[in-house]
Amino acid sequence: MRTTLVITLSALVAGCIVRLPPLDEDLLVLCASTSDCLDDKICVGDLGVCARADNPCIELRGDVYLGVATGTSCPLGEGRGICLAGGCVGSLCGDGFVDTAVAGELCDDGALNSDATPEACRTDCHPARCGDGVVDTARGERCDDGALNQDGAACSPKCTQACGDGYLQPGEACDDGNSFSGDGCDSNCTPTACGNGVVTLGEECDDNNLVSGDGCDTAPTSEMFARRCTSTQCGNGIMTAGEVCDDGNFDAGDQCSAGCLSNEICGNAIVDAAAGETCDDGDRESHDGCSSTCVVEPAGWTDVETRFLPRTNHAAAYDDARDRGVIFGGVASGILVSDETWEFDGYVWYRARPIASPPGRREAAMTYDSARDRVVLFGGRGLAGLLGDTWEYDGITWVQRSASGPSPRTRVEMVYDSVRARVVLFGGQDLQDTWEYNGVTGTWTSRSTVGQPPMRNDAFAMAYDATRQRVVLYGADSGARETWELYDPDGGGVQPINWIENTGAGSPPASDRIRLAYAGGALGVISFGGHHFMGSDLYFNDVAIYAPAGYVWGITGPTAPTATKPPARQNFAAFWDTTRSRLVVSGGRDQSAVLLDDTWTFSAGAWTEAIRSPRPRMYPAMSYDSARGRVVMHGGQTGPLSFNLTNDTWEHDGDVWRNMNAPAGSTGRQVHQLVFDTKRGRTLLFGGYTQSISSFNSGCFKSDLWAYNGASWTCVSSKSGADAGCPVTPGPDARYGHAMAYDRDRDRVVLFGGATPTAGAGSWCGASNPARTTLADTWEHNGTAWNPVTPLTTSPPARLHAGIAYDATRHRTVLYGGNGYDTLTWEFDGLDWRSIATATRPSGIVAPVLAYDSLRKRIVLYGGYDGVPALNDDVWEYDGSDWRRVVLSGQAIVARYGLGMAYDAWRRRLFVFGGFDGGGYNGETALLDYRSETPDESCAGASDADADGLVGCADPDCAYLLACTCPNAVCDGFETTANCAADCP
Repeated sequence: MRTTLVITLSALVAGCIVRLPPLDEDLLVLCASTSDCLDDKICVGDLGVCARADNPCIELRGDVYLGVATGTSCPLGEGRGICLAGGCVGSLCGDGFVDTAVAGELCDDGALNSDATPEACRTDCHPARCGDGVVDTARGERCDDGALNQDGAACSPKCTQACGDGYLQPGEACDDGNSFSGDGCDSNCTPTACGNGVVTLGEECDDNNLVSGDGCDTAPTSEMFARRCTSTQCGNGIMTAGEVCDDGNFDAGDQCSAGCLSNEICGNAIVDAAAGETCDDGDRESHDGCSSTCVVEPAGWTDVETRFLPRTNHAAAYDDARDRGVIFGGVASGILVSDETWEFDGYVWYRARPIASPPGRREAAMTYDSARDRVVLFGGRGLAGLLGDTWEYDGITWVQRSASGPSPRTRVEMVYDSVRARVVLFGGQDLQDTWEYNGVTGTWTSRSTVGQPPMRNDAFAMAYDATRQRVVLYGADSGARETWELYDPDGGGVQPINWIENTGAGSPPASDRIRLAYAGGALGVISFGGHHFMGSDLYFNDVAIYAPAGYVWGITGPTAPTATKPPARQNFAAFWDTTRSRLVVSGGRDQSAVLLDDTWTFSAGAWTEAIRSPRPRMYPAMSYDSARGRVVMHGGQTGPLSFNLTNDTWEHDGDVWRNMNAPAGSTGRQVHQLVFDTKRGRTLLFGGYTQSISSFNSGCFKSDLWAYNGASWTCVSSKSGADAGCPVTPGPDARYGHAMAYDRDRDRVVLFGGATPTAGAGSWCGASNPARTTLADTWEHNGTAWNPVTPLTTSPPARLHAGIAYDATRHRTVLYGGNGYDTLTWEFDGLDWRSIATATRPSGIVAPVLAYDSLRKRIVLYGGYDGVPALNDDVWEYDGSDWRRVVLSGQAIVARYGLGMAYDAWRRRLFVFGGFDGGGYNGETALLDYRSETPDESCAGASDADADGLVGCADPDCAYLLACTCPNAVCDGFETTANCAADCP
């Protein structure tokens, strides 16, 4: 049966609507077998339709025609199609069939094809893919901007936005397609470098920044693989907050300390021991306790007395190598046998401080061994009796030598034979033996002699005549004026040596206790002074020479009674100064049995008195004239009697004392005060106590104010009358023992306390030791007039003999101690007093002296007593909060009170003179300074003695000089209106 079925171009196939090709003129004849088909068509069994036998979409399988698989390629026109329901038709995306062979379809979900649904088959029958504009997360896509996908865009060609995908995207500095770090592009897509947030090879940390000090530091290098990121710590080579350096190691001594807290430069206020520093006070100045090379400067006293105490029977010699006269021992004021060593440099005496010294003695023998540069000392009389020891002095210490030699003796003489290099000794009291000392071996040899001087009971003298190679001896017991000579016939010490008396020599006026010295040249041996008894004791001050011309004694030098020459004397010291060709005479005893302390030099027939220091005294007044660089001292008590008051004025210029011959008023005074007025360039004196020489009971309390201009004193004012010419004006009551300082910032003299007669200011002169009232008043002088000050809240208790000084750094007047003292330190700011209870304080609290150390910026206290009396020899410093005892090196000076003290700002040292030391009035001049091993700068030109790299005014050691400070808009150091008006108007 044949059935004709007309099928349009569309048919429903497998749930999809597709277009069917026309078969047999668009008619499909259903069949069950080929017999049902017409026109040589065959029946396609599986399709049940008739088709031409050449239909490419059917095939014969066995004896049955069947349709080929749907989608099989077939020819279609000039192209190809696919087989579909027995027909060869063109491919159509969306037909539900994946037409891979013809259309290149990779998928076809028919109606489900979509260009917007993730993971769907797209309408071009291709699967979802990167670049189709849809983010297919199941495929691993993170983005898809379609045609906008590209390298460097928001979405990469791989539809990724991740570091390591190989594409450079916004926010990435690099992308090498991997997640490895340290290969040039790290896992966070930044170049391998410190600060990218990735810890790479060689880095200890990386906190994603280049900021140091936040736990992870940035090293100063740009090399990619260098160790640049390190943990914040000293030694990583990166200077961070709290560090002043970091050199990449933990070593010290390489200009960066182990803790990175110091650049190890002197002057940074850090002690860098590895750099050789033992201190660092934050500056490069010396003499403030820490040198300009940061080495501790010990504080110590230097005794610079310009004369020794009055004395007699001391031994003397001239040290030619060191150009020093040396004396030892003797009987000094209050000292039966002295053990002091003094040196005279041609101008002034200095108390030497040897490491070791011989026991004290008098009437010893001393000479100079020029071959060995040693002063040799022998014998004398000590406290326990006669001495027979031998000592040598090299300028540093005394050393005891031979244990055997001449017997102990006194009034012995010896000289040095420079030709035979032997010390020759003769006699002594009641002795007449001759000895020689070999300093190389340290042995004494007794010499046999041909002839010898008679035994001596009194003092004689010897000298060595180097021209004639003979020892010359003169003097004996009173009346015996003998001159003897000693020489060695063979010079080898084998034959006995010969003593020969020159009976035709004549004699000097004196017969004993004379001194000889060899002057050389036409003078030969020279003698001076001595004693002779002719019914009574006679003392002489003549010069006699034992000249080569005839070898007879002849008087020379000034002989007229009015001629300038030393007072007559005996038992003095004398030596010939070969450097200056002059005889030096010092000390001894005069006709009135008074011990002498003067020094004279004889040259070219004339005498000159060497520079002398002030007489020993207590309660002088002292201040420092900063305009002229002078310590100024006035008055004081010079003797045990109450009227032994002096009215002299002395100045010390840093080297020597000078008597200015400038009295302040008509009488001497003590316990008064001096201050220096820097505004007007003058020294001011106020008050004190005077005593008339003519009347023992006429003590006066003074209320006068005097001004000193460096040449003379002028009375400025007086409240209740004083010397003639003093204007009478209102002011403080007459008093002594008051405290006075100059406030340079306010241009005010500040005065506090003291004692005044109880009878009142009107009775300023009266009986000796009148009843007195201790005061607690405060006064100020403004340069023109005195004005009383009423403190706002409080005031120190009444007192006298207090110490006072002005602290120019803290702008305070500081008061401490005194009779009626409390245990407080007081400060005055111009309006009020303030008490400070310090944790520590000095023990000496009565009559201390205070001064301001402008270099160390401290108040310094010295001297005083605690009422026992126990004298104070401590040095204390006050920094505004507490007192600190200064540790001193070397030998301390004698403890005392009632002394004068000032700070020498030019020379950066504390200056002390006088006082009462428990045994008497002291005449010692001493300096307290911080001694540096570093040479002082000359401050001239380009000199850099301390090798600190700084010269001239740029060097702090020179910064104190007026040439360096004026002008600098600060009135400091020793500037005044007189010398620097620009800074001190």
